[in-house]
Amino acid sequence: MHVLVLLPLTASQRTRIEGAAPGASFTFADKAAAVSDNELADAEVIVGNIPVGRLPAARSLKLLQLNSAG
Repeated sequence: MHVLVLLPLTASQRTRIEGAAPGASFTFADKAAAVSDNELADAEVIVGNIPVGRLPAARSLKLLQLNSAG
């Protein structure tokens, strides 16, 4: 599983997230603008906000967790 995290996180927060999903691969970026279409295409999970216009590039997406959820 590939997880794309679009949140400004500290190193310890990143480590904690990675520990919660052993075996998953992660890409971390502070902003969606820093993410390529190839990275979006590989992401099965996106945590954070992505512009609606970029969602078609997320061909493998199974779960989108927005900042406004919960």
